[in-house]
Amino acid sequence: MGDPGLGKPRGADRSQRSVPVQGLQCRFRRGLRWRRGDQCSRKCPISNLSVEELADLERWFSQVVVVPLERLEQARTEWEGRVVIVRSLGRHVLAELVARDLQTRNKLKAPIEAFPMANGLMTLRFGSEDDREVTMGVGPWLVAGQLLAMEKWLPDFNPGTHIVSRTVVWVRLPKLPMEYWDKTTIMSILAEAGQPLNFNGSTSERRCIGYAQTKVEINVLLPLVPGAFVLGGKKKFWQVFVYKDLLGLGFRCARLGHQDGECPLHREKGRAAATMTV
Repeated sequence: MGDPGLGKPRGADRSQRSVPVQGLQCRFRRGLRWRRGDQCSRKCPISNLSVEELADLERWFSQVVVVPLERLEQARTEWEGRVVIVRSLGRHVLAELVARDLQTRNKLKAPIEAFPMANGLMTLRFGSEDDREVTMGVGPWLVAGQLLAMEKWLPDFNPGTHIVSRTVVWVRLPKLPMEYWDKTTIMSILAEAGQPLNFNGSTSERRCIGYAQTKVEINVLLPLVPGAFVLGGKKKFWQVFVYKDLLGLGFRCARLGHQDGECPLHREKGRAAATMTV
C-alpha cells in the first residue's frame, strides 16, 4: 500500500492528492518519504538530493516547468563575463563590505554590485570583465580578516548543490636549501600543495633566502598538504609547507571553511559510530 500522506503517484491530478499543499511543512531525508508536520530546519539539505531521491520525487511530481532557452540566454547576458560567486571561509562577512573592499583595494572605477545568496554565498557583479579579471588575479582575498573563496559564475549555478571551493593562499618553504632556489624547482615542489601562481618580490628577486614564498591556488574541499619529500640526486629530505592567514581551518580534517566543532566529516563519523552502537 502507498503512503496515505502522499496521495496519488505520477500523473495524478494535483487537486486530488491528499497532501495539503498550502502550509505544508516538511523535509525530505535520505531513505525517507515526505512527512507532514515535520518542522524544516534552517540547514535542511533539501536541494542536496541523490539520484534515488530525485527519482522518488519524480514519481509523485511529474509536472515539469519548461523555460524557453531564448529567455534564459537573454537573462544570462546580465551576468556572463562580469560575475563571481564568493563565500567566506571564516566568519560571515557582509556582501556590501566585500564589494567596497575589493573595489577600493583594486582601484576599480566602477562600483561592484553585491547580492547576498543562500548558504553563506554572495554574488558580485563588476562593471566590466576587465575589472573581474583584475580582482580574480590579486588573491589572496582577505576582507575583515576573513579569507574568501572566489569562482567565476557559471550558468545554472545553484547555491544548494554547488560549492565554491577555489581560494588563493601564500605558502612558504622554510629552510629550503640554496641550490633548490630557482623558480622551476620551487614551482615543482609547491605543485604538491596546489596550483602555484606567482612569487612575492623577495623570492623572485632573491632578496631573502630564508624561505621561498609563493601564491598557490588550492581546493578547500581537499585536505591541506603539510609538505613533500624532495629528492636531489641521492639525498631525500622533507620540505615543510607553511600556509599564511588560514582562518576557518578544521584541524581534524585539515580542510578550510569550518571550525572543528562544525566539521562535516567528524559529524558523519559520529553518526556512523552511534549507529553501530545502537
